[in-house]
Amino acid sequence: MSTLVSLGPYQLQVEVAQTQAQYALWPRISENCSCGDCAWFEEHVPRLKASLFLTLALVGVDLTRQPNDPEDALYSISTDQDSFPIYVGFYPLVGQLLRSPVPPELPTHPASRVWMAHEQTAEAQVHYLIVPDSVDRLRVDFWVEWKSTESSNAELPAAEKQS
Repeated sequence: MSTLVSLGPYQLQVEVAQTQAQYALWPRISENCSCGDCAWFEEHVPRLKASLFLTLALVGVDLTRQPNDPEDALYSISTDQDSFPIYVGFYPLVGQLLRSPVPPELPTHPASRVWMAHEQTAEAQVHYLIVPDSVDRLRVDFWVEWKSTESSNAELPAAEKQS
């Protein structure tokens, strides 16, 4: 089933059943990595009330799973032990990009990302960029910086707390 989705400045056509099937084959984030930050992300991102993650869940993305590529799919950046980690990663989709604010000549390498969509919730700032990965695949790159645990009842990852 193909679903038309508007997400910020983007318009996508997503193959929901194919996207769900792809995620069913992939491991949970915590199966790829046993660090406290990854376990914390897996537990809390599905509860984050950001339209990016809410929309991805509606079109077949299992937010607790990612490709079996622990080097690239998700990583955290912690600036100090008293703050929440910043998460950078991606979620693949089966579908096509119909409208994008990203000029075709813009570099698409992760190190040179220009975050084209921004969202702020009570808990976090979310930035994302959606780019074609192949003819029928999309890649939703994201940067999430938690600033509060107001709505998600979260605590800092256990491994990151100061004693």
